[in-house]
Amino acid sequence: MTLMDEVKGYAKERINANCTLEEKQTAEKAISDTLYGFMMLLDGVIDSRIDKDHGVEFALVARVFDQNTREYLEEIELAPDGDGLCMGIHMWEDGDFE
Repeated sequence: MTLMDEVKGYAKERINANCTLEEKQTAEKAISDTLYGFMMLLDGVIDSRIDKDHGVEFALVARVFDQNTREYLEEIELAPDGDGLCMGIHMWEDGDFE
């Protein structure tokens, strides 16, 4: 899952190299918890009211494109109508998508 690898990798690179093992583990857990919360928002699990009368739905769309022409070849909606990002993130963290 390119999106998750890039986002998590970016965050992990910013963990202070001089921190203790416990601090590093705490930081990595915070990164995972934040990503999971984001997946919950995109999946519609979190109530996303913007005021008493309105809500908002976020959509995550993946577009596959040709590297040379930048022409879109395929578009896939991953959330909220996809296969369940909240479940998928656990599979990704367990290494099921390598």
